[in-house]
Amino acid sequence: MYLAVLFVLLLHGDNGFRFISKRRQYIFALSAGLFGSLSIGTRLTMIFPFLVIALFLIYQRNMFLLLTFIAGSCIGACGILVSMFMHFDSFIFNNLTYHSIRSSDGLIGNLKQKVGCVREFANDSQYITLLIFALFGTFRLHRSERMLLWSVVIGIWISAVLPTPVWHQYFTTSVPFLILLGAPALCMLNRRSCLALCSLLCLYVCIHIYDAKWRSIWRPPLHTHSIACMQRINGLINAVTTNRESIISNWPGYLYGSHATIIPGMENHFSNQVYIELGKETAESYSIINYGNIGLYIKSNNPPVILENAVSFWKLEWSDREGYTRVWNEENASVYIANNRLDLIDDSLRASSKAQP
Repeated sequence: MYLAVLFVLLLHGDNGFRFISKRRQYIFALSAGLFGSLSIGTRLTMIFPFLVIALFLIYQRNMFLLLTFIAGSCIGACGILVSMFMHFDSFIFNNLTYHSIRSSDGLIGNLKQKVGCVREFANDSQYITLLIFALFGTFRLHRSERMLLWSVVIGIWISAVLPTPVWHQYFTTSVPFLILLGAPALCMLNRRSCLALCSLLCLYVCIHIYDAKWRSIWRPPLHTHSIACMQRINGLINAVTTNRESIISNWPGYLYGSHATIIPGMENHFSNQVYIELGKETAESYSIINYGNIGLYIKSNNPPVILENAVSFWKLEWSDREGYTRVWNEENASVYIANNRLDLIDDSLRASSKAQP
């Protein structure tokens, strides 16, 4: 979507259409439609900024460029349409049905969770700083550029709060567009503007500290998803597994960077809720497993590693832990290794882990 917007900005710019050759206009419009369509194929919520681009071109009242943009969109949609017609049921399930049942609140329910997520994200100092720069840079942009970029950002914000549950990373898609908005701010920095900018940043820091102190949200960070923690867990996984060997984890992110694979059906940590909503027969047709059967799977397959995230949505129903030793138990992450593989863990990994029978 970033490339799509960039091509539209190149189309227009400060000089308007008249200073760009017709050939380049059509190439830029075709490319904008192509990349915009491809971004929707990657993430369905990108349809909101895509519609913003289409409305922007309609606003410019250039029918030929609009038709060229639509032509590029159709080219980009060819692969998506082929995939849809080849596996229609799976396509609809993966893109629509799954998202409507991954939570008991439905597709766009639970307003309280959405508001809470937005409030937490408002404490992200990096994003707020970028937003402040974007507001300053806005005044240096042409009116149409300003309108396009802020409309895209707002479209992304709207699309970010629609699915349930909402996660912080949904909002980060707007970062490239905020950078485009904020870049001109660097060209207008003088003593007065620097003072105003520093004042705003200081005010934000004071508000953040006040909020953290008086509302008890200043707490030690959870290192479950930090790079250091992931690397150490990856070291344990790689030490006791062979390439592409299947292991169990109720959060698939732990496997990122390792050479192991997760057992089929646990690729997504919402799978248990989806299993409940679909029922046994339909869920199994989509290779989705019930976490309640994990104990039977462990007993019959004896996977070399079992990973548990204590703050994940679904806990592993695993009562009989005979044959496994917990070698890691820090910051909500537990790693269990099969006893017949414990000798594969070297001394450095043992030193950084807490072994418990």
